Amino acid sequence: MEEADKYLAQFVEPVAMESKKCLCCGSPLTGIFGRFQWGITNGEGACSSCGYPARAIHRMKEIGTFSNFILQYHPDELSFDDEGNIR
Repeated sequence: MEEADKYLAQFVEPVAMESKKCLCCGSPLTGIFGRFQWGITNGEGACSSCGYPARAIHRMKEIGTFSNFILQYHPDELSFDDEGNIR
């Protein structure tokens, strides 16, 4: 469980994401009008409305792989350029 806690610390808690809405702009990430868009890196993506990053495929050593479970990155895990855009 320690490994899972460490891994999950880089993401916003799912309960904090109101009904799976984007942390940044409030658009739905899942469902028929979901705005989650896959990126070029396997398992990674972002909100197509605002670009806030998320991961939908999670690989944890010794625990396994979890798919289609969208978690947005915690703001402390992101880096920004001089104009405030996410890198």
